[in-house]
Amino acid sequence: MPLYGDELLTAVFANFRKDAKFKTTEGTLVSIFYELLQQPEYSSLAQEYPFDKDGIDPRSKALSDAFDSLQQSRLIGRLNPDLVVYSINEALMLRYKKYIAPKIGDQESLIKQLAQQVESKLPTAS
Repeated sequence: MPLYGDELLTAVFANFRKDAKFKTTEGTLVSIFYELLQQPEYSSLAQEYPFDKDGIDPRSKALSDAFDSLQQSRLIGRLNPDLVVYSINEALMLRYKKYIAPKIGDQESLIKQLAQQVESKLPTAS
């Protein structure tokens, strides 16, 4: 079953280590997802998240909108004035378990694998 809107980011962030905090910019996050979603094993997850490859860095309106949505709904929190350190709130985990995990079904291990790869590419906040 395809994931839409902020569902992919929610699923990935929900599978980060407990109390994970990460330092990033939207552009860096999109670049990480671009790199990973190009891998054949993630093609089923990438269906609803197209990328515009014109310009210096790849862009994805779908992922940018999803990241904004999670921030505005406070499912991920910004921890500093520079808006580059983020924490994952418990509400994101609850949303994932109730609404998104049932959609993922047999792709749960794929989501966990993607989450580990994304998390490993994001600098942790100290």
